[in-house]
Amino acid sequence: MAVVKGGVMRNHRVLVAVVLILLMIVPMLAGCGGGAKDESVKVAVLYVGDMEENGWSYQGHIGAQAMAGVLQYVQLSETDNVSAGDAVAVMSEYADEGYDIIFCHSYDYGAAIGEVAPDYPDVIFMWCTGDNAMYDNVGIYDGRIYEPRYLAGMTAGNMTESDKIGFVAAVPLAQVIMGINAFARGVAVENPDAEVYVEWTNVWYNPGLEEGLAQSLVDDGCDVIVNHTDSCVLGQVADENGVYYMSLSADCGQEAPLSFLTAAYYDWEPVMTDVVKAVHDGMWEQRPGHDWWYSMEQGGVRLSLLSDLAPEALGIRIDEKGKEIESGGLEVFPNMIDSELRNMNYLEPNVVGQIPQQPVEDSE
Repeated sequence: MAVVKGGVMRNHRVLVAVVLILLMIVPMLAGCGGGAKDESVKVAVLYVGDMEENGWSYQGHIGAQAMAGVLQYVQLSETDNVSAGDAVAVMSEYADEGYDIIFCHSYDYGAAIGEVAPDYPDVIFMWCTGDNAMYDNVGIYDGRIYEPRYLAGMTAGNMTESDKIGFVAAVPLAQVIMGINAFARGVAVENPDAEVYVEWTNVWYNPGLEEGLAQSLVDDGCDVIVNHTDSCVLGQVADENGVYYMSLSADCGQEAPLSFLTAAYYDWEPVMTDVVKAVHDGMWEQRPGHDWWYSMEQGGVRLSLLSDLAPEALGIRIDEKGKEIESGGLEVFPNMIDSELRNMNYLEPNVVGQIPQQPVEDSE
């Protein structure tokens, strides 16, 4: 019995010694990289527009800054006003500088990603609003903006008195068409007699052209105007003409204090944070299709509170419908799968206008 007891005590001393050695070694190993949790991640973001001017690029900038605030190990660099033609050079420079993830915050950048990504297999390229992850090191990210746009459409359908709503759209990609149709479906819920009049700019950012098209829609009797473009200039047109305005990509309320109703806008922080965290934690390959398309329920898209111009009862109803969407009780496009949504090429019956048939080079 004594031998057994002594043996147990000797084993105990050995175990304690091993534990103490491990406690000294593990921190040293953690400091050597190899997937350590505190290892920094270099993240770059490219924007097509000015990230300091409210709009699409600004929303991306806000999201990227918030992501870097959440993930303290991120080293963030941002470059704005990068055209599709310049994107190859900018992406290559970031990759050469050892950046781990490059968020390419525009559909425009698809061709550049296709050219650069194969040369840098260890760099993750994230294609915003992209429709396919073309290589193993390419992912796509987006927000289901059609969900809050449906709610915005309900608001417009309720507020219009002329039954004419003007929509200034950018380029005829499926994501834009999807947003128009979601908006039109929302309009029809509140006002079956109202129609949505669509005019196309065929570019993402051209404030002068956007302003001219908006004024033309107002002159034709539209008393609510909305936009899916990269600026907030329609708010100025609305204020000057005494009509209502809502923005459908960014929150442009400050630019239209007299006319603003609400905004369907992107919140890029949740998806950017999850993408970077997945890469940092070695979970990148486990994401199906490297596809990150975030909904209202996931916090990727939002509808701002209705302004005081809208009736309180409408705000309550919109809030209830929003909760239905978040819970899955209401689908904007029921029975349509993601691949069908990403290839949408029709307009709802209450939309007045046509989809331009010629492909365009500029895209978000």
